[in-house]
Amino acid sequence: MIRERIVNGREDGMPVDTASFILDFMAPEHYFITYRSELPSGAVVMASSLTLHNRPGIHVTKRLI
Repeated sequence: MIRERIVNGREDGMPVDTASFILDFMAPEHYFITYRSELPSGAVVMASSLTLHNRPGIHVTKRLI
């Protein structure tokens, strides 16, 4: 599971709409990944789940809901 905790601090107030991860330490297997974007209170703002078939050159895009 990947968790993002939203905090104040961006001067321009523009939301971040992309996250990139380089997972070069993982074996070439199937992984089930959940991404959660949370407020400091623990409330979930956005989340997404996906199956990653970890292979060289794989690029996965999944919309947060």
